[in-house]
Amino acid sequence: MQTRSFASAAMLAWLLFGSAASSGFSQTEERRHLLNFSNKYSEWGRLDWTSDRVTYTGDMPVGGAAYAFFNSLYAGFSCVDGSTVHGEPNSPRHKKSKERLRELVFYSVDGHEMVVVELEDKEVQYRGDFPVDAQAKAFFAVLGQLYHRCFVKSKSGK
Repeated sequence: MQTRSFASAAMLAWLLFGSAASSGFSQTEERRHLLNFSNKYSEWGRLDWTSDRVTYTGDMPVGGAAYAFFNSLYAGFSCVDGSTVHGEPNSPRHKKSKERLRELVFYSVDGHEMVVVELEDKEVQYRGDFPVDAQAKAFFAVLGQLYHRCFVKSKSGK
């Protein structure tokens, strides 16, 4: 179903763009600042921005975690010629405006800091004042590579 990818991206956007609490936070508000994912071997990974920075933790190495995260966003789809295709290669492609997540935005719990993780450039770019730890940066670097393999056509036509 074409809406599955869009629904996954919409759910992720809700998690990432959810309103931050202005002072302190409850368990429900804290969950808005955690993103858990797993692979078929029950290994897990987590992006966490409940503290003073964005972190990655989990029992999956960052490469495997980024792969699991990317696959969870585009489950049931294949990358064909810079676009996602549902199931079979002959299936209709998604509209480009709805098929890919070009950036991730993380707000601190108090809402005073934020960072935008941009995947469009060859190297992942960070804008904002909310710190990203080394493990999370390694995660986003692999996520950026996966993004480029799927969505960005090389200029040489290969």
